[in-house]
Amino acid sequence: AVMLGFVPSSGQSDQFYDAASAVWPRPLSTEYPEGDWFWRLHLQSLQVVFDKRGPHWDAVHEILAQAANRYSAVTPIAASAKQEKEGAPGRVIGITSQITVLISNHSTSLNLATPENYVLDITRSNGITISAHTVFGVLRGLETFSQLVEPRTGSKIREILGDGRFQDKVEATRFYVPCVKIADAPAFPYRGVMIDTSRHFLPMKTIESVLDAMEANKMNILHWHVSDDQSFPFASQSNPKLSQAAYSPQCVYTHADVRRISQLALFRGIRIIPEFDTPGHSASFGVGYPEVLAVCPHISTPDHYMINPTKPATLDLVTSLLEEAARTFGATDLIHLGGDEVDPRCLEDSSEVQEYMERHSITDAMGLLADYQKFLDDLVTSRLHMTGIVWQEVFDSDLPMHPDTIVDVWQNQDDVARVVTNARRVVLSSCWYLDHLGTDWRSMYYCDPLDFPGSEQGKDLVLGGHSSMWGEHVDETNALSRIWPRSSAVAERLWSSPDYTNAKQAHGDLEDRLHLQRCRLVARGIDASPIRPGLCSFQ
Repeated sequence: AVMLGFVPSSGQSDQFYDAASAVWPRPLSTEYPEGDWFWRLHLQSLQVVFDKRGPHWDAVHEILAQAANRYSAVTPIAASAKQEKEGAPGRVIGITSQITVLISNHSTSLNLATPENYVLDITRSNGITISAHTVFGVLRGLETFSQLVEPRTGSKIREILGDGRFQDKVEATRFYVPCVKIADAPAFPYRGVMIDTSRHFLPMKTIESVLDAMEANKMNILHWHVSDDQSFPFASQSNPKLSQAAYSPQCVYTHADVRRISQLALFRGIRIIPEFDTPGHSASFGVGYPEVLAVCPHISTPDHYMINPTKPATLDLVTSLLEEAARTFGATDLIHLGGDEVDPRCLEDSSEVQEYMERHSITDAMGLLADYQKFLDDLVTSRLHMTGIVWQEVFDSDLPMHPDTIVDVWQNQDDVARVVTNARRVVLSSCWYLDHLGTDWRSMYYCDPLDFPGSEQGKDLVLGGHSSMWGEHVDETNALSRIWPRSSAVAERLWSSPDYTNAKQAHGDLEDRLHLQRCRLVARGIDASPIRPGLCSFQ
């Protein structure tokens, strides 16, 4: 696969090529120990070579095979986002189509402790090598490799035609990659995008495109807000009447659909964290199972309806639904339990609930909500052997929570300090709301999850965060353009070193770099919005 030999470059080398500036998110460290040497690439036959064998490596080989196919197709497309120049970019070693992969751990499980660090080492003697602890680190290295590739127009050739006339032709585009050593690792283990499929149903192809764009930005968590008051689009097998609240029989995600998304995500180093929001935001539960809703005669707005946590039928439904979700969505260690915007007046307005509270000496609705939260905690930790994530109201209301429960701060970034002061882990989403149309990508980029007074131990409790694409005004026609490239700004904030992301004086090329990344996404078929006037190089 490697043909060694000197291929002279045409003309002088370009001004020295800074590989790191081309890569988004920016890598941790970049070195050029061999100067301006380049490999020419034969991308049509790209091979990812990994020589470990045995049954426990089979899943790794499958992920690598899928990745090789993807990056053979994606790399020349992504490279087209760069301005194509003429001739080789520097001294050329030879032609290669091989990437050698070294992996020390055969695990294909994604959790908060999964290493994603990698070293991409491109040398004259050994070609292209990616070393990582896990296959997911290799995936991150492959993305970096794809962004390093330089497209070059071939030399002009003058051809003599049969009638004696001349015809000038230009050779096909050639692709080059520099000799470079990149050592890279994420700053945070939780780097996500949240999608909402209740306010508007998102077709499978839209969700698949979100995953493709997430891979291009080294993001690793798709928080899937599946249901809400407006609709219930999951075709539950344990509670089949829930999907009567779908917008139509076609607007549902079957088990096969969910497993496909989960598998596509795993192949990209992404895991799905499902959320079926309770006890509030659950009016849709009552379409198929009206008996599980609290009857609140004085509350007329459905978005204040909630499930009735006093009924065994309610608890049985929630138990079977979350057990089914954990299995079907491929969730490994985390599940989102919701808990936001609960209106206790609904419980206080229900005569049935009030009678229950009197019988059990519960003095107010918050006591009832505390019991429900304890039920969820026991279900998640004891039966599912997982860790719950809750919206911050559960913490703000001082409801009982398992010590491992993670708090999702969505209201105000300053609330992070209060959460970690109570020795709780946190993910941030408050400054990355994508439904706020006026929000500039810069304000998202400069939202630092660690920007609060406190000890390093407290800052270790900040796991990362996610952008949030709430769906009230978003469907398949505009979801991708709302999410990208603003989520790319979030991605670099959560992946790259704070030493870089906080160093505004080093960001003279930040807009140029994000423009290039946006053009890469467009080239890859993602309808990302422009961030400034002008064209992509392929337009």
